[in-house]
Amino acid sequence: MSVTKTNKKKDGKQLYRVRVNYTDANGEYQQVERSVYGFAEANAKEQELIAEYKDKRVTSNSRITVKQLIDEYEKSHSQDTKKGAHDTTMRTLRLRVEPYLGGKRLDKLTPKDFENWKTTINQQKLSKGKNKGESISLRTKRNAYKTLMSLLNYAVTMEYISTNPLKRIGTFKDVNQGSSKKEMQYYTDEQFKRFINVAKKHCKTIDDWNYYVFFNILFFMGLRKGECYALTWRDIEGNVMHIRRSISQKVKDNNGNDYEDTPKTNKSIRDILIPDQLVTILNAHKKRQQEAAPEHFNEDFKVCGIGNRAIRDTSVENHNQQFAKEAKLPHIRIHDFRHSHATFLINNNVNVVAISKRLGHSSITETLNTYSHLYKTSEQEALNVLNGLKI
Repeated sequence: MSVTKTNKKKDGKQLYRVRVNYTDANGEYQQVERSVYGFAEANAKEQELIAEYKDKRVTSNSRITVKQLIDEYEKSHSQDTKKGAHDTTMRTLRLRVEPYLGGKRLDKLTPKDFENWKTTINQQKLSKGKNKGESISLRTKRNAYKTLMSLLNYAVTMEYISTNPLKRIGTFKDVNQGSSKKEMQYYTDEQFKRFINVAKKHCKTIDDWNYYVFFNILFFMGLRKGECYALTWRDIEGNVMHIRRSISQKVKDNNGNDYEDTPKTNKSIRDILIPDQLVTILNAHKKRQQEAAPEHFNEDFKVCGIGNRAIRDTSVENHNQQFAKEAKLPHIRIHDFRHSHATFLINNNVNVVAISKRLGHSSITETLNTYSHLYKTSEQEALNVLNGLKI
């Protein structure tokens, strides 16, 4: 049994999904679901369904396998989760969980099963890419653990099992005690100048200019790369940039195009001011696109792309590496240009509230947790301020 809140409302009332699960006379798993507006009404409907199906419900739901649970979870999870996040979750379950635990019955899972699973995951290697053959990262392992935990929490909610057995087994440990954790990387303003000057030297075609503009936007605006991919000229009004969408090139829609959705969180939907230098760069780039396609250009063209198609992940990273090498700079990730933006503002004493808003963080706490090590105020400096107080 469960009452689950959805994202929909009607006449001021929240929509809830009410479920009752049971195994029928043939031993087949069954589920009854109703949609009801209003929390009180949903609870009443739950009691009504319990009474209606009381004689049909038995306590054998825990006999379903982990694979059967994953199949059911996929349908439920897709209804309340963005497509990109949903696809990532299911990819993790299908790749890291189902092959090793899929045949196990829920009521037969033991701590030993989970320890064996962790051992297997610990031994997994990357199967492709430039790091092929290396162990998967600690982050990937912990994400697999977190995803499995969510799956089993769902099983508890649905009353298939009484408690989550994975809670007795801790997550993956950092055996190097943090030594393998990469420090946050970023470019200083001087380093970025060297990087972007190299990028500009390569600008001979409109496609070349796309990358020049892309990296300028990342550094001056602090956007996530998916937000930058989704930018159209309609999103830019004078010196204001409207962040309304994000693109994932790893996820495709029903037509095989890049999947476009709202940004990461509600706070990520934001309007931020564009510095004068970038306004000039953007205006010049828009003029280039208009001249390249005078009969077809419209405001829905991607700022960094050709028509309605954004520049590609692989090409962006290839240009990133090339520009860094020619500028004799260390290579940093695309996301680190966002860190570069934040670091520059912090080092110039910009208020953390303004930084958090520009980055589209869910809260100021997220900003502080991410960049606290960059704030220069030390305990000694705090003591000096207090010692200077005369009463």
